Amino acid sequence: MKRSPVITALIVTLALVLAGCLNEAEERYNAGLAHHEQGRLQDAIAEYDEAIRLDPQYVAAYFQRGTAYAKLGELERAIEDFDHDIRLSPEYALAYSSRGDALVGLGRLEQAFEDFDAAVRLDSRNSAAYHDRGAALLSLGRLESAIDDLDKAIDLDSQNAEAFRDRGESYRRLGQLERAIEDFDRSIQLDPEYAAAYYNRSESHKRLGQHERSTQDLEEAIRLDAQLGERVDAEFAPTYYTQAIAKLEQGQNEAIRLDPEYAKAYYSRGLAYFNIGDLERAIQDFDQAVRFDAQDAVAFNHRGLAYFNMGDLERAVEGYDQAISLDARYADAYNNRGAARASLGRPQDAIQDFNDALRLDDEDEVAYYNRGQIYFRLGDNERAIQDFDDAIRLNPKLGVAYANRATAYTLLGMDEEAQRDVDRAIDLGVEADTLRRTIEDRRRQRQ
Repeated sequence: MKRSPVITALIVTLALVLAGCLNEAEERYNAGLAHHEQGRLQDAIAEYDEAIRLDPQYVAAYFQRGTAYAKLGELERAIEDFDHDIRLSPEYALAYSSRGDALVGLGRLEQAFEDFDAAVRLDSRNSAAYHDRGAALLSLGRLESAIDDLDKAIDLDSQNAEAFRDRGESYRRLGQLERAIEDFDRSIQLDPEYAAAYYNRSESHKRLGQHERSTQDLEEAIRLDAQLGERVDAEFAPTYYTQAIAKLEQGQNEAIRLDPEYAKAYYSRGLAYFNIGDLERAIQDFDQAVRFDAQDAVAFNHRGLAYFNMGDLERAVEGYDQAISLDARYADAYNNRGAARASLGRPQDAIQDFNDALRLDDEDEVAYYNRGQIYFRLGDNERAIQDFDDAIRLNPKLGVAYANRATAYTLLGMDEEAQRDVDRAIDLGVEADTLRRTIEDRRRQRQ
């Protein structure tokens, strides 16, 4: 489990008191810690502000102010403070992992992964760092790499219920259901009130046809968390978010109580709801966020994503349009709008959006993959293969890209290349029987 940065800081503070070497900046910092420990976050921030004014190089004060902002849902301001820490102390592993947590809260998973990667390099014996990176990889769909990191996290801390649950979820998505259940069993043994672990074990039992066990686990999950049955889709909401919601809600609710027009708090709470699949409540909060800050392109983009996941494609496009009108360099918004336009049967508009996304970020594997799918549907297999090539170059473990490239190769009569891709796709977790049937259908279609 993660060590508490506040507790760590209090230990340091105690040592300073005993040594009798407090100066004024340290006194204000310690006053901030006292407020922080009692949950008085705004008072804590005011004291950290003063400590930093007195000593602009005060690494610990930036870090604790960043954690306070994160708890209040002010994730951008938290990131600014962690940025200061990293500039002042480039070897500060905890600052990288904390910035990574904030980036996850903003949905910027690739950047978060980079920070967790740095934290692991700087502190290779830190179980939490491996767990953070593994959870990010799980969210990105890089399941085998996620398992590697979660193995290390568990080796370093065999009592980490969350790591067992996340590794189990990785195995579940790969179709290795028995191994998944073993990890969920261990997670529940370590934390008998871990609702998400029961829920995910229920899903695994269901896929194995063990319906009585599945029902028992689902009932227990709902008993522990009455809203879980309504809001969690285990395929898209790993525990990384399921447990984060309680922590995030506490801070955002308090921020909104103190300032009912606080747009960032609505956005952060909406994002937390979005990440656990509670789309209606997410949209309500995104509505409030853009009402109070009509220039927030990110909030418009996420409102579009929520509508997209609800199947309301026209409203999704409206959200992406607004995001792009506010920030013409917002690559993710172009990518998202392209996916919505493709689903609306507007392939040429979709291709233009993916072109724009790649013009702004030529390392976006998802945009290459999405554009490749459109070319494939239009019968342009050569261009589809080029895009799948780029997607695989950027993410060699993107199983669906191998599967789609295999299908395009088959239609072009390149059966040897197709078979290599089929084998690789299956190794990466693509369902074998379905893929083989698809390839056989394409061979018949070719003849």
